[in-house]
Amino acid sequence: MVVPVDSPGSTDQELYIQLRNTFLENLNSNGNYDDYEESDLDRIRNDDKYCNRFILHKKGVLEDALEMVDEALRWRKSFGVKDVTLAALPLEFFQAKAVFPFNKDKEGNPIIMILVRYHKKAPEFAKELRRFVIYWVELMEEQTKGGRMTVVMSCAGAGLSNLDLDLIKFLITLFRSYYPDSLAHILIFEMPWILQPAWKIIKAWLPEDFVDKIKFVTKVSIQEYVTADNLPVDMGGTNTTEYIPPTQEDINNAINGTEPKRVHFSHNPESLSDIKGVAKENGVTKPSQVVITDDYTVIGGILKISPATHLLFNNQSEDETNDVVIKLSNVSEKSISFKVKTNNIESYRVKPSLGVIQPGSSIEITVILLPDYQPLPSDKFLIMGMEISDPTLSTPALNTLWKSTSSNMIADHKLKCALKNGDEPSATAESELEKSLKNLNLILTNLENRIQTLDAKQTSILFRQTISLCLTVFLITMFLGHLFFHTDSFWPSVFEKYF
Repeated sequence: MVVPVDSPGSTDQELYIQLRNTFLENLNSNGNYDDYEESDLDRIRNDDKYCNRFILHKKGVLEDALEMVDEALRWRKSFGVKDVTLAALPLEFFQAKAVFPFNKDKEGNPIIMILVRYHKKAPEFAKELRRFVIYWVELMEEQTKGGRMTVVMSCAGAGLSNLDLDLIKFLITLFRSYYPDSLAHILIFEMPWILQPAWKIIKAWLPEDFVDKIKFVTKVSIQEYVTADNLPVDMGGTNTTEYIPPTQEDINNAINGTEPKRVHFSHNPESLSDIKGVAKENGVTKPSQVVITDDYTVIGGILKISPATHLLFNNQSEDETNDVVIKLSNVSEKSISFKVKTNNIESYRVKPSLGVIQPGSSIEITVILLPDYQPLPSDKFLIMGMEISDPTLSTPALNTLWKSTSSNMIADHKLKCALKNGDEPSATAESELEKSLKNLNLILTNLENRIQTLDAKQTSILFRQTISLCLTVFLITMFLGHLFFHTDSFWPSVFEKYF
């Protein structure tokens, strides 16, 4: 049943109904069901509280809330949030005890604790670290049933090598854009003075109401938000609870589909051990899992696609074609068959649109925008890939194989079309923030190297001073010993003169 849209001035209850109906009407009109997970669409259809959270997050502005719904659901699909499970994450991440849930704040919101001192910046693991953080956020979402949570980021005992501005920005982006009305506070505990300039950069990027959620706290001021009995001792509290990571047995249980022990705490029977997650289906990572970076996208762990999200075309010249290249690379150990489709076959030509890529090899696909056409915001290219056992299949045989293969075995990703300097993603404040953070990270790295150099020089100077002092004491001792034992007239003359 479709509920009619009311006039402006509606209450929050009416607004969330309008949000649901408008989003679903747009979905039916565009037919872009593949852009979202079916489970997320079901949540929009059936969960009133979830829909209303978008309205609350955007202060009752329906248009902004609709935009956030679309952005959040697309991100959940592209990031592969539903595949982030206990069985899909490295056990070492849990054993590091750097991120875990820990008690509740004064408002009853569960806390996600991040101990920065156990974190090491490693770009090659950045994606997995983000998935690990999302794992806990999703569990908190399930536990609170759409309530709020608090993040405590403890910088105590951390050095420059532990501090990760990109992780801070990722956390802010999560709660700002993808998890509506779910953040109570981000408490940054004992942040070093060296990172204060970074906060000024981040603050300029955030809306004022979100800035108020981020608090810099000490052992004293943190108790304005969390009571002492819910804080660990090293943060000024009295709680001796210790987080115990899952074991390999828990991972195996998750793979086998049996209920794992999700979260363990010693001395705390009323912990979060009742949280349940969703294990990987049949213990196999689905090929729909997508890893997106600035430069490329990897789908299903088998096919690397460049560019990552958009095909950017030049403005058309008369009677000239407009070409863009898509580079596909096989990152699997098996041969990959690829297929490229578009929803606007009148405006584009693709060469080749079907083929095989050997392990470790790449292929370039040319996408031609025909004369007298311009790329539309709705234009998309679907890049698909699947592993095959016979790399010598002919084109007709490949077509037959694609028609008979289940969609569960196919990894896919959509590329949008845009004009350069037109409707392409512009250099927004967020991209400026990225540049600033990268520059700041570079400065911090250089500063860390200089500090290490100075420490080495200081150690060398102290060593030299110690050696000099020891030599001086030794020489003085030798001199006095010589006078004492070898000069018969020295001591009598001293006593005769002064006594």
